[in-house]
Amino acid sequence: MSTSSALPYLGKGAEEVDTSILQVLETALPNTFGNAARSLFMLDEEYTNLNHGSFGAVPRAVHEASDVLARYIECNPDRYIRQEHTARIDTARAVIANHIGVDRDTCVFVPGVAAGIATVLRNFQWTSQDIILCTDTIYDTISSIVKETCKGENRPQRSVFALNLPLSHSSILVQFRQHLESLKNQVQLTVPTGTDSDTTIAGKIIVIVESIASSPGILMPWQEMVQICRSQNAWSVVDAAHSLGQERDLNLNAVDPDFWISNGAKWCYAKRGCAILYVPFRNQDMITSGVLPGLTYKSPGISPTRFVWQFYWSGLMDPVPPVSIAYALKFRQHIGGEIMIQKYCHELAMEGGRRMAEIMNTSVLDSTDFENSGELIANMVNVELPLSSTTMPSDEIYLLFSQELFETYKIFSTCFFWQKKWWTRVSAQIYNEVGDFERLANAFLDICDKFTSTAPTKPQCS
Repeated sequence: MSTSSALPYLGKGAEEVDTSILQVLETALPNTFGNAARSLFMLDEEYTNLNHGSFGAVPRAVHEASDVLARYIECNPDRYIRQEHTARIDTARAVIANHIGVDRDTCVFVPGVAAGIATVLRNFQWTSQDIILCTDTIYDTISSIVKETCKGENRPQRSVFALNLPLSHSSILVQFRQHLESLKNQVQLTVPTGTDSDTTIAGKIIVIVESIASSPGILMPWQEMVQICRSQNAWSVVDAAHSLGQERDLNLNAVDPDFWISNGAKWCYAKRGCAILYVPFRNQDMITSGVLPGLTYKSPGISPTRFVWQFYWSGLMDPVPPVSIAYALKFRQHIGGEIMIQKYCHELAMEGGRRMAEIMNTSVLDSTDFENSGELIANMVNVELPLSSTTMPSDEIYLLFSQELFETYKIFSTCFFWQKKWWTRVSAQIYNEVGDFERLANAFLDICDKFTSTAPTKPQCS
């Protein structure tokens, strides 16, 4: 279906636009998952995408529904932004809030997860007794935000919780609690007050909790980690970049994190530039502004809270991507629903990962608790590559991986060096099949064989 032939004239009003959008979304007929589902996306026919987790892939119907709205906006940008934008944002906020089990007015849109986490951290009042805790698997951009937050006088300290994977969820929780308890003792400080008694001032602990880590791509016991944070009076800031569309039955009202930020464009099929910041009512007063203050155009018929108002539009964001989350969730429901989508992707990740390890004679990064095999795996699986640990990670190596995969084999997944081994993180999506994983494994066999004879190695001790 071509975009140009599907789009009607859009000058007659918002109701006709909504009707057109619904018609576009309903053209995405339910399809058998696997390579047949490629027709629902706009992927190059010669390319096999096994890296959905990095940038997602927008379904054709979601893209075209968003294009309907974009064309309507351009008919009269002033009218839309001044009179209609906030209402559409409110509708989209209601849809995503229902999806994650919270009140609409606890959810706002931000451009990305990094922007959301930066917004949260910049609104804390810091002292030198405070600590920001993160894992050693934290995403590079988030790590940079934490390091920048900790620079200077009267700024927090940074603590790193090392995940010595492979581990079971139960082991991660035991070690996390121990680490947090040790920090709790560190943040106690006795300050002379000039009186007969001293005043004990406790610093605060803010924990960046990853729901699904990026590299390696592992499902963390994040809900239990939030509970541990609460028991230790630590703030929980959940980096849930990979959760929407990869974790089902989300109920943030029950988990009750202090902050939760997720990307709608990675796994949930929304347009890029759509992320959700959840802030429960109890914490909204401390959020005085986003990274960029919102513009305050008064729109008819709305009376939002101060917190919600400042996130409607920053003036630099495309107004379409946040609204597209509603189109994406409608699309997902139409092709089978969350349970069916995520069941297919998880089972494919498990089977595809095992098959790759068999072909390459390596291993899958999984839980050490054999009774809970697969508990670290959502829809991404980490498979060891047949490349010696003496092959040093470098920009050249990563570029060579990319060039070979893209140009020679027309396939891609990310590669990374972790705990003295080379790995690939492979994403399973509804348009993939086990055969795609097998092709990727054989490509890596060839590439790693080339690297073995050409890559620089660590000097050997005499």
